[in-house]
Amino acid sequence: MAGRGRGEVRTAAVAGPAVGPVAGVQLPSQSRINDLLDAASGRTGHESGAVVLVSAPAGTGKTTQVARWLATLDDTIVATTQVPRPDSVAGIWRSLRTQIAAQTDPAGTRAAMAWPSLSGRRDDLSFPDDADWVERELAVIDRPVVIVIDDAHGLSDHLSMHSVQTFLDAIPRHVSVVLIARHDPPLAWHRYASEGRFTRIGTAEMSLTDDETTAVLRATGTEVTSEQVTRVRELTRGWITLVLIAADHLAGRRDVAQALAELEASTQPVSDLLVGAMIARLPVHLREFAATTAVLPDFDVDLATHVSGQNAAAAVTELVGAGFPVVPAGSMGGPVPDAGRYTYPGLIRVHLVAELRRSGPGAVDGAYRRAIAWSSRHQRHGDALRQALMFGDPAVLAATLMTSGAGMVLAGEIDTFEPMLDDGCHVLADTAIVMLLRALVALESGDINCAAIHLENAGIAAPQLTDLVSETDDVGLLYRILLLRLAAYRPIRDLDALIRSVVSPPPGAAPAMRALALMTIGSTFIGRGELDRAETVLTSAIAIAETSAQDLLRARILERRAAASGQRGDNLVMLRYSRSAIALAGTTGPITRHTVARCRAKIAYAQYLMGEPYDPPLSDGGLAWGSSPGGQVGAADLRTELLMLVARFRENDHRAMVADRARRVLATMLATAGPDLGPARSSVLLPRVAHMCATVGHPDRIFDLVETAEHASGPQPETTLATVVARCVQGRFESARTILAPMLGSTDRMHPVTEVSVGVLDAYIGVALDDEHACHRGLETALSVAEPMRLVAPFLEGGRAIADALARHSGTFGYLDDFAEHVRRLSRDRSGPDEVHLTPSEMRVLSYMPAGRTAEEMAEILSVSVNTVKTHLRAIYRKLGVGTRRDAVAAARSAGLI
Repeated sequence: MAGRGRGEVRTAAVAGPAVGPVAGVQLPSQSRINDLLDAASGRTGHESGAVVLVSAPAGTGKTTQVARWLATLDDTIVATTQVPRPDSVAGIWRSLRTQIAAQTDPAGTRAAMAWPSLSGRRDDLSFPDDADWVERELAVIDRPVVIVIDDAHGLSDHLSMHSVQTFLDAIPRHVSVVLIARHDPPLAWHRYASEGRFTRIGTAEMSLTDDETTAVLRATGTEVTSEQVTRVRELTRGWITLVLIAADHLAGRRDVAQALAELEASTQPVSDLLVGAMIARLPVHLREFAATTAVLPDFDVDLATHVSGQNAAAAVTELVGAGFPVVPAGSMGGPVPDAGRYTYPGLIRVHLVAELRRSGPGAVDGAYRRAIAWSSRHQRHGDALRQALMFGDPAVLAATLMTSGAGMVLAGEIDTFEPMLDDGCHVLADTAIVMLLRALVALESGDINCAAIHLENAGIAAPQLTDLVSETDDVGLLYRILLLRLAAYRPIRDLDALIRSVVSPPPGAAPAMRALALMTIGSTFIGRGELDRAETVLTSAIAIAETSAQDLLRARILERRAAASGQRGDNLVMLRYSRSAIALAGTTGPITRHTVARCRAKIAYAQYLMGEPYDPPLSDGGLAWGSSPGGQVGAADLRTELLMLVARFRENDHRAMVADRARRVLATMLATAGPDLGPARSSVLLPRVAHMCATVGHPDRIFDLVETAEHASGPQPETTLATVVARCVQGRFESARTILAPMLGSTDRMHPVTEVSVGVLDAYIGVALDDEHACHRGLETALSVAEPMRLVAPFLEGGRAIADALARHSGTFGYLDDFAEHVRRLSRDRSGPDEVHLTPSEMRVLSYMPAGRTAEEMAEILSVSVNTVKTHLRAIYRKLGVGTRRDAVAAARSAGLI
């Protein structure tokens, strides 16, 4: 394939310090296999890409050889997956989608696209969206792509085969698909061969040659004749694993011929004989250690010490010294294996587990139980759940799903958890725990409808869950938490009773679950405007979460605490909590990015209110505006977008578009407010959006917003302010003063930013009506409220008029003079043509100016007199501070008016 070559070993392959004879020998066949795979993946006489089948029995080294080949590929996108079980195909496409999205955009701004669409059920029938996404993305990638599907022999059911068959038919020329299987899956290989794009690498190709076998034997210090090499190949069939073990078996033997004769004379299969002999040579304590740890998919010294009761570090060192094959853990295509995690080759593990079963009827079960308990206790949720799935005991799996499964979801590891949950369904079927966890995943992913369905089904499967009065366990607590979270989107009959049932979790509840319960209650209080209660509950949640080792959960609680402070108007506290949340959240995963985006929006809005530039500067594409990971938009998502639109309005070159988008987002937030949870004080942002609409010459849209807001929550101080802004833009200052008058001196339940805006508008109207007393009164009121929280934005919205007023009254504000001078400097620095307000009629005339229309032509189009057009033109020139039409067009474009 073009653009691909040999290079240094990449993280996509099994790498790391291999130990023991199986992993320690550099396989002499690797170069030959690499050449075969290079030629096969580059072979295509067709418009579609190459298809490679690596089909050979276990022990031939298929997966290892392909993984090492992947490590030689440069400038190539590599995605690897495996068939998890015969009747599951969803995991294949989910895994490929996530890996491809992560590699096509290293910055991660498109990685949220990798989150599967949750339009319906979250099971094996939901994979078409993922498969379609993979096909579309592969079509536009401009680099070579290699996709590896391991354990392809598991493709036995019709749905799985049809899905993969359709995919192979559609892959473009620059994509190669390598399928690894123990036997040929029933796909249309003959058709791919007739198209000139198919290569089969079978047992003959995977088996070692005489020369390669000789090299392996000599690498272990065994000198052999050509006849003996042939006998070794016949005994082992040239399979890599068996040749390596045979080499270890023959190492140090003086009479190689006699050793081979013993192997040939045995009635046991040679694999059993070789592996059994290797295990039998171990001292008893090492044999017990290896057998116990072989139960686990992989282990580190801490886990192995607990499970085996021995010093694992010393045991591993002894095993390596004895030449026993201990290999670093890690799957093909995954991250670089942790040098502290180990496992054994597959054939060895099978014999070791059999050895453990012979030692006692409960030995294997005991090892599993000890491993699961230890992993859960040490917050290794993924390890615990993998171990529980391998163990297969329904009761243990259910308990592990409840603790470690929920822990993985809250840690943002949904992509890893969902395939495990799918596998768990084969043991637990559709039990309440499974459905509750599916509901939790759906809520975390933004699919409210799917979550509601799963929650309802959980209540049907376990009716006792719906009793909100009696005491409950962890499962019941999770049910109530999910029900309370849904209350933000759907009315609940007795919300207060539900809150009371969640606020006191079971004494034995995990810290993460208790923190989640309090975070949910706090979010509910924020939605209801009960900010004192919200802050109290969220502060407790933060303290509990610190003991849970769940950084993402802590970050989310901090974000909610920042939201409560923002609703209250405590700008500096919102800024502090938002920054703390970002520091904890990390950088990967859709839920993490979504949380970070919310915090960044709060930071941007806080800095906007203080008149500071946004730090750090981010492009708009770096924020998850208006979309939860699952693609659905909630009130918090809309608020995130609106905060950023307001904060970045001045910096945008397309202000008219931004103002219109902000107006529509706010209208949606106000119109969709529920009766219990309310608009979450969304109307607080109404004056800011009104200013944006006024800046781009659309005061008529302000009145539409006011009507929507009053319909949602009745008259509010913010609706009055927005009306005053519209009146000022229209030049109706006496009317504006009359409307504003009742708010002067009245601060009951008024948001601090709203209170500052009242004073600034009072001063602005005073300037317009030449009333310096009113101007000073308004400025002094606004400065006294704004100074403690450094609220500058309302002054900046007043433009040059407020800046000049501050200059005229400089030195008359007492202790507020320093802050007034700070505001004045910012106002003067940021005042300009973007502060002008054109009437709708003036905006209509302005829209025809870039096309060079004459006044007569404009008059005819607008059905007004020529004198009216000329009056509007003079007003436009005056407001923009220009003297010619060309300068007016340039200034209007700079201000974002056209």
